[in-house]
Amino acid sequence: MDGIAEKGPTERLKGGGHVVPPWPPGEGVARVETHSIYRTLMTSTCHTYHMDTDNCGEHGSLYDPGCPGRLALDRIGDRWTVLIVGVLERGTHRFSALRDAVGGITPKVLTQTLRAMERDGLVDRKVYAEVPPRVEYSLTELGRSLSTPIEAIRTWAVQNMEHFIANKGDG
Repeated sequence: MDGIAEKGPTERLKGGGHVVPPWPPGEGVARVETHSIYRTLMTSTCHTYHMDTDNCGEHGSLYDPGCPGRLALDRIGDRWTVLIVGVLERGTHRFSALRDAVGGITPKVLTQTLRAMERDGLVDRKVYAEVPPRVEYSLTELGRSLSTPIEAIRTWAVQNMEHFIANKGDG
């Protein structure tokens, strides 16, 4: 997608394509895009951002809004991901065991988080052909590699929770 980030509506053509304005504004020329997936994304109500992996430079700059490294931060910055990784690092769990171990998470949110973690390659989902169906979740190698940094975050949170509780009463 040439690193173009589309931030707004496009002009729809009679043939089904779209005129895509250049991004950033003032650079390059508009082009016609007829790719069906791109067209589907562009007709949704949310804004679409295309990630240009060359934007991050050699070492990546997470402060650059176009850097794909932000996708990883979005995933590991989610509180449910941190808690689910903590439970799964102890071994494989079924859905209900995960729900009970995490505590306070609704089935809908647990499902959404597990699907996102599976899509991101952090969790492996294994379905057994049994009646009733049995589904088990475990960490992938990538997911296990998060254990050390997440443990550091959990330790810091426990060590500093009194400060947060004290400061919460001030606001």
